[in-house]
Amino acid sequence: MFLRSLIATALVAAAPAVAAADTQRWAGDGFVVTATTAEQPVAGAPVGVRLELTPSGGYKVNEEYPIAVEIVAPADVAAAKTKLGKADASVRHERAAFQLTLTPRTAGAKVVALKLRFALCTDATCEPRKHAVDLKLDVK
Repeated sequence: MFLRSLIATALVAAAPAVAAADTQRWAGDGFVVTATTAEQPVAGAPVGVRLELTPSGGYKVNEEYPIAVEIVAPADVAAAKTKLGKADASVRHERAAFQLTLTPRTAGAKVVALKLRFALCTDATCEPRKHAVDLKLDVK
């Protein structure tokens, strides 16, 4: 029994740690933007970030508008693409999402500016919007 417990403890200790997802959230007038990383960013390794726009308060995402996001990263963070457009997004009335790939070159705190362009509609109006957020990464 003791040996079995010792082996189980050793196996758990040897298993690689998987960091929980990190989600950052920003609220705007009639919408929420979230950015989720599935793993801890590590220097030299690409990290995926899911960026979502969710309308609220009776608004819907305009599926016809040329939705876009511009990534302005510091010099030590590379972006697979710095400008993503409608072809890079999954756009539905209830949500729009982009998948970003960032590669931090060095460890430490990083801030990546994300500039979104989109339109929200109700039954009566359609409003083009611009919204900027700062994505914070704690790179190991």
